[in-house]
Amino acid sequence: MKEKPVSGKRRLGFASLWMGLWLVFIGGAYLVPGYSLAAFTIFPAWTWIGIAVAPLAYRFRRYEPRVVASLALVAVVLTLVTTEEWRSLVRLHAPPGKGSVRIVTLNCASLTSSTEEVVPFRPDIVLLSENPGRPACEALARRLFGSAGRAVVGPDGAIVCRAPLTQIDVPRGTSDFTAATTSVAGVSIGLIALRLLPPEFNIELYNPEAWRKVAENRRARREQIAKIAEWVKLHPDIRLMAGDYNAQPWDPSLGAMPRGFLDAFPRAGTGWGHTAVNDYPLARIDQIWTKRWKPTRVWIEKTVNSDHRMVIADFEAPER
Repeated sequence: MKEKPVSGKRRLGFASLWMGLWLVFIGGAYLVPGYSLAAFTIFPAWTWIGIAVAPLAYRFRRYEPRVVASLALVAVVLTLVTTEEWRSLVRLHAPPGKGSVRIVTLNCASLTSSTEEVVPFRPDIVLLSENPGRPACEALARRLFGSAGRAVVGPDGAIVCRAPLTQIDVPRGTSDFTAATTSVAGVSIGLIALRLLPPEFNIELYNPEAWRKVAENRRARREQIAKIAEWVKLHPDIRLMAGDYNAQPWDPSLGAMPRGFLDAFPRAGTGWGHTAVNDYPLARIDQIWTKRWKPTRVWIEKTVNSDHRMVIADFEAPER
């Protein structure tokens, strides 16, 4: 006995249910803090939303208008809530204000040639990760600020600006961040250049081991940030933390950042904000976080030598 063919209306019901559940799953993965679905959130949410609604673009005339409208509305709302790209793409590019302080952060990939790319932007403060060594950092300081240039160089991070610049001792054995104090508009400011634990980039979503490794990696990064945050509590002058966080903006590990610190890009970013990898940027892992220090504009520049893009930010004079 032959089975009856599934009706077109029923097929549409299955497709609609599938897309609806898929969108709900995406929302839960990106909006509910946790690590169990970490492997799914390696890429920006809009990549999965696009896959979820792809059937709407394929012979969409087969769908009832109400179904199309409902699913499209859910997809649009979910995109607005779970993604930040649209905000920076539509934000007007604000001119630098009076007393503006320019800050640049770049992962140099340990290349001296990467530091040269900073010079044309005439920054006031530079925070480097995977720095190319003390001689190159000191040469950059002289190139930018002449005899007043100073550099504090750690195992990975480096801070370059005008004098005065005083290194802050960090716990013995620390290699993930370097700290120093300087004066900005008469205000003593503590600075941290950091590079956190590299991400576990495993997209074998069919493999339970991949899900476990990505979750463990993010938990380890949260513990790393929490330890830095505890150290920052002992140094209230710290007002800026910048570098390679190796974490996407929605990564729950960033919830361990010190109280009062805010990511500059969501507040004043313009254009495409992703920084890695340089040629095909789909991850905004290079970030500038500040406390009581307002950004006026933040943007990203493609580099030539590094595998990361450069983050450039203009700030008002810091609050006293």
